[in-house]
Amino acid sequence: MIRLPRCRTALVAMLMLGAVVALAACSSNVKTRKAVAQAKASGQFDMVVQAYKKGQFKLDGAILSSGDLSSHFAYLKDQDRLPGSVLLEPSDDSDVKSVHQRYMASMAYTYGFKVYYVDDGELRVIVPNSDDESTSE
Repeated sequence: MIRLPRCRTALVAMLMLGAVVALAACSSNVKTRKAVAQAKASGQFDMVVQAYKKGQFKLDGAILSSGDLSSHFAYLKDQDRLPGSVLLEPSDDSDVKSVHQRYMASMAYTYGFKVYYVDDGELRVIVPNSDDESTSE
């Protein structure tokens, strides 16, 4: 029988517990990514916009300010091609922050489309208010 010192046994037990916790945290994130990927693939969202650094957005590889993105939506409105639903997702460089949500709420209010984003593993919709404040359901 092999005997291990107590501190080594405790260290191995803590490492195993840490690995189990890390795997559990990753699995819920994988479910969320999978659900959003399925929704994107099924065509549930007419447009996907990514959050970028300093309140900017990424659309089809182009980095746009909030004003540029709003101008793009104005152009789409003139062409009668406004999206009905937009997914706001994090980019490789930035997560979705409250500034991104506020800008998208303003655009959703102005142009009349719905904006969705993922928060704590759930797909949420941004509901704009007339006071330029937004809430999410």
